[in-house]
Amino acid sequence: MHNFILNFAHINGLRATNHENEMFDEDCLAYLSVNNSASVGTFGDDTNDESEQLGRPTNEQRELRLAGVTLRTNICKRFTNEKMVRPSKNWYRNQFNRTQMS
Repeated sequence: MHNFILNFAHINGLRATNHENEMFDEDCLAYLSVNNSASVGTFGDDTNDESEQLGRPTNEQRELRLAGVTLRTNICKRFTNEKMVRPSKNWYRNQFNRTQMS
């Protein structure tokens, strides 16, 4: 946020005082002294977590997804075999957001 304010001030011809710059530098140093593993910078995808994996999914993620898809498919097949269908909607909401049966 502070960088945005400084950039805005610079674009509009305003100047930040030395006191503001000193406060910003002190805050940055204090943050980095407490958070040694922090990645400081601007990230386009709003992530600042290095543990988040980018790229192809892992084998474990692929296996879990396949297991989920298989389970969903089996449940859908079971519903179809048992001739189970979702009941039609026989209610609606009126202008006062109250449920009305048709």
